[in-house]
Amino acid sequence: MKHNGGFSSFLEHSGQIIILSVLWTVSCLPVITLGAASAALYHAVVKSVRCERSSPFKVYAKALRTDLAQGAVLTLILVVYAVLAVNALYFSRVYPGVPTILRAIVSLVGGASLFLILLAAPYAHIFLSRFRMSALQCLKASLYCAAGNVKCTALMLLTSAVGGLLLYLIPLFFVWIPGTVCYIHSFLFEPLFKKYLSQLPDGSGPDDPWYMEL
Repeated sequence: MKHNGGFSSFLEHSGQIIILSVLWTVSCLPVITLGAASAALYHAVVKSVRCERSSPFKVYAKALRTDLAQGAVLTLILVVYAVLAVNALYFSRVYPGVPTILRAIVSLVGGASLFLILLAAPYAHIFLSRFRMSALQCLKASLYCAAGNVKCTALMLLTSAVGGLLLYLIPLFFVWIPGTVCYIHSFLFEPLFKKYLSQLPDGSGPDDPWYMEL
């Protein structure tokens, strides 16, 4: 049931964000579940907090189970890719005996790889939460969306960086930062998604587009 706003609605939504933030933190402890947990968090924030459909715990748990396999693959790809990119940058700086041109190429490849990871990161879990697609398709869609919406991408990266910095400085903020960052991201991404859906032929969209209520 939707509320008419006011302080009581603010308190309820704040409580839901705290619950979802704690659930996300616990779900991320195995590390390999980071992708699925982030997808579940975004899905629950949009559906339970913003659209006020069902309870946050129920929506989060169902989404986590649904995206667990593909989320694990997505997390593994990003982690391996990031490790290789960092090692490439490290290699290009600690081995002075290697020809300069080779070090420059390795450094360029490593830097470009990290840049692509940064572009895909804000969108990957969102696409995973909204569509049934493979991890590679998810990454491809994320890069396409990031390249076509530079302002949105920059704002999402900025809010993620600020949230990460606050978590690093004050770890106890884990009880609200993850959900709050996702909440902010939903205001940036959902208009883009609506724009995309409006371009689809009639009848080709989802049967229950609950996110169109936003």
